[in-house]
Amino acid sequence: MISIERALQTLIYLAALIGLAPLFPYLDLFTQIVIVFAFVAGIICDRRRHYWLTPLPATLLTFLFFFVYLVQISRANLVFPVANLLILLLAVRLVSEKQGRHVLQIFVLATFGLAASTLLSLSSLFFIYLVALVLLITFGLVLLSFYAAEPDLILDRGQWKILLSTGLLLPVGSLLLMLFFFMILPRTQHPLWNFLNAPARASIGFSDQVRPGSVAELSQVRQTAFRVEMEEVQPSILYWRGIVLNRIDGQVWRRDGTPPRDRIIRGNNPSISQNIYIESKDDRFLPVLDVPTQVGGLSTERSSDAVHKSRRSLKKQAQYQVQSSPDASQFLVNGNQQQYYLQVPLIISARVSALANDIQKNSETLDKISELERFFLAQNLTYSASGLNPTEAPVETFLFESKRGYCEYFASSFALLLRLSGVPSRLVGGYLGGEYNALGGYYLVNEDMAHVWVEFLDNDGLWQRIDPSRYAVNAEMTLGQRGAQDFFSLTVMLDTLDYYWTRMVITYDLSAQFTLLKKAGNKFKSIKTLEVEQLWKGLLIVFGMGLAGWFLLRLKNMPGREERLLRRYLRQVEKRFGMEPVDMHTGLFELSLRTGDPLCKKFAERYGRVVYRDRSLRREDYQQLNKIIREMSKPLR
Repeated sequence: MISIERALQTLIYLAALIGLAPLFPYLDLFTQIVIVFAFVAGIICDRRRHYWLTPLPATLLTFLFFFVYLVQISRANLVFPVANLLILLLAVRLVSEKQGRHVLQIFVLATFGLAASTLLSLSSLFFIYLVALVLLITFGLVLLSFYAAEPDLILDRGQWKILLSTGLLLPVGSLLLMLFFFMILPRTQHPLWNFLNAPARASIGFSDQVRPGSVAELSQVRQTAFRVEMEEVQPSILYWRGIVLNRIDGQVWRRDGTPPRDRIIRGNNPSISQNIYIESKDDRFLPVLDVPTQVGGLSTERSSDAVHKSRRSLKKQAQYQVQSSPDASQFLVNGNQQQYYLQVPLIISARVSALANDIQKNSETLDKISELERFFLAQNLTYSASGLNPTEAPVETFLFESKRGYCEYFASSFALLLRLSGVPSRLVGGYLGGEYNALGGYYLVNEDMAHVWVEFLDNDGLWQRIDPSRYAVNAEMTLGQRGAQDFFSLTVMLDTLDYYWTRMVITYDLSAQFTLLKKAGNKFKSIKTLEVEQLWKGLLIVFGMGLAGWFLLRLKNMPGREERLLRRYLRQVEKRFGMEPVDMHTGLFELSLRTGDPLCKKFAERYGRVVYRDRSLRREDYQQLNKIIREMSKPLR
């Protein structure tokens, strides 16, 4: 036996907890302490039926919280004060009296708390929170109506089962309706309330410059950069092009947005299609599988060096499509502009200059590359993100002293030596590798896979990729592990759920709606092209199934033998005595008294002795009762 009051109180705290949970990490420490205290105190107060906050102090406290957070609200800081205020108001309600209107206020505050969390983060857990909150609040409103009528009502297990099965019909129907409207209602790329959003999570990826040590800072950050829906390919192909750095200023490589024009020469192998879901980031550079030949799904700017940039900010998750040809080549259209890629800093250390002079003695480009490769291998360089102390001459320190560095150390020093020896070169920033998720059919690329490599211009004017980080003595142990993953781990399953949440909810926009509508239209057209005979066969099958269903339904609803016998008897009574139609629920003994007929009395005694005692008519009973009905069909004397 459980009381309505106790069940309603449980639902109140569960709903408040769900509204609070996604917001809790973003709240001020003061608010976090207050709400935890309010949960504990509220439960104690409900059990003792004595509340620490009476209406007047509760009202004054509410006004105080309003004033404190109202002065913090501004155009740049709106979400966090409002979120804290909602939770503090919820805390006040939990430790004060809970009449009907107060329960409604708690439900409303919990709903607004969950809604406010979507302005800070919209993970796949939100769907679970939303479904749970809809179920709890809807069923809570049902209980509230019982509680308002009878506060002390207590139900047994069977009654609770009936109430639960009935009360859950409404929220289930609501959720299905929400899903339907989500699919069909039009939407834009920019949400109506987007101006309320707090600043998006900053991407830790590339900016428009790279200095030795900058990329090494990402090595311990296992934060999702993007996911790529595509077929599984060889790991050696997984170079994700993001930005090209073509100018060097001291120790910093930068990007000049107007480089000489390149032309892409397609390879012989089929292109690789990618559907990329990128996380929110501060810059607008779009990572693509090298070499990209086509980018769609977003409004983009394409530079002549195959760098693609979104025209709008990427402050929220986005989706775009890419076609890439890994065996394609980029050709420098104007060979006279090679000098652009030979620019070097004004100050070069003596040891670096001497090394470049030795390399320059080789006349052929490939010989210079080979000489530089041999030097890197001979230095026993280690690929590492730790112990990289900044110096005034990071290239010299890396090559001749510390011999430890991350990818930008390898790439920047290699490219600088190429330029000093007369080989046009540039840096390419992006990502290397990816963890293939066989469950979802996509690559997961994290921020710790950020990478820098080199492109040099060969004698034919073609840009060739070279990754100097491969010359590290521990390259196989570090770079070779960037695609390793346990396909059946819990992490993979959770990431798959998050991927489908991003694909089906976060990036579901007007374009996806048109695609869905187009698919439905194509299916409808295919139905129209079916042969007429097949269509008639289908209609006949449907009609036959419907007829069989109707027959089974009629058979199920047909009256039993006792009821059919009783109907015949009542019709005979109506005829015999000229009476109005007799109701089926009329008592047989009452009817025999009204008619005064001994046959009616005899039928009532025989029928009532069996049926009214929850027994079934036996064969002899059935025969005797039919005999009475036949005798009643004879005219009265």
